[in-house]
Amino acid sequence: MPVETHLANLSSHSAFLVLGPDRSGDVRRFLADERARLLERFPDGVVEERYVVELTVLTP
Repeated sequence: MPVETHLANLSSHSAFLVLGPDRSGDVRRFLADERARLLERFPDGVVEERYVVELTVLTP
């Protein structure tokens, strides 16, 4: 997915949302740093995300 989409998704997580407006500068700096790191690793601007899913099935 595009780096900007990844960052938009990341910034919507509750860990950022609960910080409130007084910490918005911290969030912007974090996202800018993260953007720079991602573009170093994914210079074409497309991030590869892998998801690990664990399924536990309980039977009676």
